Amino acid sequence: MHHGPRGRAVVIGSGVGGLSAAAFLAKDGWEVTVCERADHPGGLVAPRRVGEYQFDGGVYHMGGCRPGAPVHALLAELGVDASALLCELDPEGFERYRFPGEEFAMCRGSRAYRDRLAARFPHERGGLHELWLLIEAVGRLEQTLAPPDGELHVPMDLAFAVEIPALLRWSRASLAEVLEAFVDDPKLRAVLAAGTGDYGLPPSRASAFGALAAIAHYAEGAWFPRGGSGALRDALLDAARRHGARVVTGVAVRGVDVKDNIATGVFLDGTRLEAEVVVSDADPAVTLGRLVPPDALSRRMQRKLARVRPSLSAAVLHLGMRRPLEAIGRHNLWLYPDWDLEALYAPLLLGALPERMALFVTSGSRKDDSGALCPPGCSTLEVTTLLPWEPFARFAQRPAAERGEDFAALTRRVEEAMLRELDAQLPGLVGDVAVKELLTPLDFAAEGGELEGGLYGPAMTPGYWGAGRLGTRTPIEGLLLAGAGVLGAGVSSSLLSGRLAALRAREDDEAMRVPVPLF
Repeated sequence: MHHGPRGRAVVIGSGVGGLSAAAFLAKDGWEVTVCERADHPGGLVAPRRVGEYQFDGGVYHMGGCRPGAPVHALLAELGVDASALLCELDPEGFERYRFPGEEFAMCRGSRAYRDRLAARFPHERGGLHELWLLIEAVGRLEQTLAPPDGELHVPMDLAFAVEIPALLRWSRASLAEVLEAFVDDPKLRAVLAAGTGDYGLPPSRASAFGALAAIAHYAEGAWFPRGGSGALRDALLDAARRHGARVVTGVAVRGVDVKDNIATGVFLDGTRLEAEVVVSDADPAVTLGRLVPPDALSRRMQRKLARVRPSLSAAVLHLGMRRPLEAIGRHNLWLYPDWDLEALYAPLLLGALPERMALFVTSGSRKDDSGALCPPGCSTLEVTTLLPWEPFARFAQRPAAERGEDFAALTRRVEEAMLRELDAQLPGLVGDVAVKELLTPLDFAAEGGELEGGLYGPAMTPGYWGAGRLGTRTPIEGLLLAGAGVLGAGVSSSLLSGRLAALRAREDDEAMRVPVPLF
């Protein structure tokens, strides 16, 4: 391990990817400065405190957290005890999908979930068996292409892919295409696609491999940070500072200084920070499309950036109630008012508000076993619905206090529609409300540094998965990427992206230190 100082590194943004990169860079000997434009670190995982209630907008569940699994190992490398930090969600159903008349519970053990589905749809048993072989292969492929240790794969690592021709056949397919090939029952296809809410695309537009990798990722269950998302943020922040990283809030990076295709620092308001390495935790389209000078990118890269579209945004309703919750347990619940997911997404993709909303409902206070998120006998509830950016775009350049009655009417319409749908699906769930707060796409654009308030960074289309993604490296030497746009949305992927960015910085640094022969 390198023990001497390597040089200076600047990290743009302090979300999970940024804090992970900062901690691993500092541990590896870099002099690290994290620049966060908000007045608090954490990005979307920063907790929101309203009175005596704490809400978590960036962490709903995490996979890969058992001892020996990737997240557990990465946190351990930073000196964080994942077993103490995280509590497991309901193993019998940590993610639940409710359709008209039926509810399905994703349980710990991927094949156990498959068998549950086969019991409900016995005529699809053969197709489910074949589909699960593909899911497990995609999970292995994802781990091989982005291993936690950052080591490049060798041909033998991918030998299993030759044995499963479907990996090549479906690598550029949509989720809808794969499900239609393996499953005939439209209801079962809807259940298998119900996780699309976790990346904000309908089955016809979502990458099959990205969606199947998400199922594989939760094969061994799901976890939630004790004390909420703030506990995870604080653990990463403490690890970064313990290794010497400096985190500065209220500082916006206005650009990356590029000379001769090398990143040499960043521009702040009225000053400049010099650095040999710059890691950006912002949306890749923001980093390369706005922070980097246009002439620093090839026309090919500019065309690739033009094809990257943001995922859908969302509205999140936070409710703090003076009573316990019984209907929501230690799980996440998706409420779908229709079996036709394509129809539910159709108005969103056209930039319109939907007639009926699919809702994601969860209670941090029920999932957290520390009791730190609300007063005794009370509860928190987070309700999310996907929304397009277009209805909010005209207010984006106005200060919050100057958005006027039109914006207030728009937010009222969204909030009333969410509460109406929630009451239709779970009558009497909401009551004795002590605090209420609605976040809109404008909040996600401001807090997460995401393009058009995209909740999950770049849209996970078939063209934006695997080799099609904008990876950790960029065409500019010394400029690296971390966060949801690198390996996919989710806390676990963002954590790994920071680790990989630090490893790439080390590789480049050590390559520069190799003596060059004079003859």
